[in-house]
Amino acid sequence: MLSDQCEECLVGRCRPANLPYLRKFGLHMIVLPNAPASKCDMCGNVAYEPDFLMTMQVMLEEIAKEQRMGGLQKTPVTSRRPGWTPAGRGG
Repeated sequence: MLSDQCEECLVGRCRPANLPYLRKFGLHMIVLPNAPASKCDMCGNVAYEPDFLMTMQVMLEEIAKEQRMGGLQKTPVTSRRPGWTPAGRGG
């Protein structure tokens, strides 16, 4: 896979990587250890894959909606999106 020029520093090349994803969600912190991303080999800028970010956004919106409607159902997060695993890719 060819790497793309970094949009941040315009010098380095962005290479595929599995990196930690951290996001605050209300009073909680979401930590995924192997999120699909790309990282610049020069400045270190990280960009997560758009499909991954969209999946996370949809999942968090569903959880927030369930909480507003009377409580979170006790189903594992991975069962909300078939094919998705905490490792970042289906499997």
